Amino acid sequence: MSDMTNALTQQISLLQALKEKLDNELELIVARDADGLLTLVNEKSDLLEQIAENDKVLQSARLSSGEFNDAQRQLAENGKALLLQCQHQTNVNAIAVEKNQIRLQRLRDVMMATRNKESMTYTNKGKTQGGMLGSGVKA
Repeated sequence: MSDMTNALTQQISLLQALKEKLDNELELIVARDADGLLTLVNEKSDLLEQIAENDKVLQSARLSSGEFNDAQRQLAENGKALLLQCQHQTNVNAIAVEKNQIRLQRLRDVMMATRNKESMTYTNKGKTQGGMLGSGVKA
């Protein structure tokens, strides 16, 4: 096998591993597993570094060997398809994170509203006022 074929095969393996990590990432996002996500992010980062290094190998192999043969062209197409799948899954994961952040913000707003209701007082004009209990009291 040529250097180009080896590099393309390696890149496909790395992209398949990345796709699996991205699928796992979505599961961890949905489960809200922060510790698992931190571990996965580190693994994903290492994998992305390996992909970037392999890209450099591919570039130098492409420069030295010239055009792809049919088998290499097919490997390159498979790699591009995997890359598109990884990009799509990354977008799906980003949307899931955004939705979780919105849910968290809503929960925080509900908690703040509940807290304000518990600390509701009345002004000297008889209107309701939320805030800290006991503020403004002078003896």
